Amino acid sequence: GGETVQRFLQNSRQAKIEPLDLRSLIENSLALILYPKEDPMDTPKIIPREVYGLLIDIPLHFPKLSAEVFSLENTFANLLRNAYEAQQKKKEFLEKRKPNLEAYSPQVTIQAEIKNETAFIQIQDNGIGMTPNELNQIFVPFYTTKVKGTGVGLSILKSMIELQKGKITVQSEYTRGTIFTLILPLAKETEGAHPHA
Repeated sequence: GGETVQRFLQNSRQAKIEPLDLRSLIENSLALILYPKEDPMDTPKIIPREVYGLLIDIPLHFPKLSAEVFSLENTFANLLRNAYEAQQKKKEFLEKRKPNLEAYSPQVTIQAEIKNETAFIQIQDNGIGMTPNELNQIFVPFYTTKVKGTGVGLSILKSMIELQKGKITVQSEYTRGTIFTLILPLAKETEGAHPHA
């Protein structure tokens, strides 16, 4: 945890805010979504997107975001891994309650739209959701409901996104699922096109 923040803060001096393609960011983040290791010696295994039922529903030619690549890839990876873990909990919850219920199919959908020169990206899952208490704690540093904490915590990612003039918000209902919304500035059309005149 701590060393990641240090690394980002060191890098953030040279962290480049640049025009980034949303679909590529998401695709690249999928390689960071790993099964928890049972044994430190195990080779990390990527969780296939079919397991959490990923659906990317982004308009073609979606404008580029103005953002920093490391923090955004980690944010998508973190939110999708949270969705996967919430789906696992939902499965257990349903099996305990109604063992012969029709099959539960995990799904997480990423949608994006533009309002006022700003990108609104929603990551919605049908996992276990959060209790009001968990929801209040979600961005508290070092808070986790998980046994094995992995990767960069949400509180750190939230700070990183706010440094980029972005925002992250969350709505959740226990047993129903969770929606994270990432709000990020769009790259200016001319950005990177020519040096400052």
